[in-house]
Amino acid sequence: IRVNKKISFNLSSNYILENEKLSVNTYQRDSTEQIIISNDLSGDFSIRYKNWLHNLGANIEILGARLRLGVDLKQLNWETQDSGKVISNYSNWFVLPNISISKRIKRRYYYYAYVRRQVRTPNFNNFIFIRNNIQQTNITLGNPNLRPYGENSAYVSGNYNNEVKKYGINFYLSGNFADELYLNRSTFDSLGVRTSMLENTKRDNYNFYSSLSFNKSWVIKKDYQLRTGASVNFSIGNSWFENQMVLIETKRRSMNPRVFLNIDNDEKFGIELGYSPNYQINTVSNFSEEQIAFNQGMDADIWVKPIWGIMLETKINYNAVSNYGNIGNTSIIYTLWSAAISKSFLITERINVVTQYIMLSASYNFNAFKKKRRGGLFDFWD
Repeated sequence: IRVNKKISFNLSSNYILENEKLSVNTYQRDSTEQIIISNDLSGDFSIRYKNWLHNLGANIEILGARLRLGVDLKQLNWETQDSGKVISNYSNWFVLPNISISKRIKRRYYYYAYVRRQVRTPNFNNFIFIRNNIQQTNITLGNPNLRPYGENSAYVSGNYNNEVKKYGINFYLSGNFADELYLNRSTFDSLGVRTSMLENTKRDNYNFYSSLSFNKSWVIKKDYQLRTGASVNFSIGNSWFENQMVLIETKRRSMNPRVFLNIDNDEKFGIELGYSPNYQINTVSNFSEEQIAFNQGMDADIWVKPIWGIMLETKINYNAVSNYGNIGNTSIIYTLWSAAISKSFLITERINVVTQYIMLSASYNFNAFKKKRRGGLFDFWD
């Protein structure tokens, strides 16, 4: 509904009906070696969703900015069954307000921000109560009594692009907070078998992220372009889990800067060099000492298109990882090298790209050949 050029309202309603089913039959041998069905590892699980979502929003243009005020009315209904018998059901309404604002100034400046409340719901696998015994030392049990919970989130981003001087600046801040979460409870038996299951718990859970980046490009001679840039990412957050009836909280703080230099020649040749150190601190509630991880990564990516649309590419990644804390000091250094030859076929369009490629791989066994005879594929790996 449009009131005038600057004010409008919208109203929508959606109804969702969904059924999901899982049938599991597991067989085993009894004491007489007869094959019988295992009741503990078999069952027919189903869940039926009946959800309503009503949305009312107002769109307002003020001082050149677009402001949206809205509220979602969300009704969640579901029912879980075991072989046609109801074992749990849930029904509740949620009021979810939201507000957002955006503005663009002369194609150079743009910002966007929102604050909203949303609902976190379990997925289908989290409900399934049938014992998952595929990994016999790590067993997962579903919980048909899981309930949704509310979460508050906020986000703000902006960018500035100068097309004349060919540089840009981008940033964003985001975060979410909830006073409830799904807690993974784990127990171990005398044989070391782990059994875990999700449950609702009243614990504060938060995650915040931020990023700032800068990029600049120059035209060198006629066809060559040089680009460089730098970015830095920050994050803090926490997580909870329970082990042998002991509740443990982990707090995380991390910083990840990166710088890069790129030069290419009209999509015929390109090289990019990058360096990115990563610094992360973890604090575990049951330990007094912090866990510190420092990772340095350097990479080089080179590609060239000589003739006939063939692309030759090679990439090298160097990583040095160091960990410090009460678990001991460890250092790992490794280098990854990859190379590829590719060629595009058929048609390439602006929207859809249809390509084919042939991949060839070769392996070399560094173990000495002990047999002085012609070996086949399986002898090669002996």
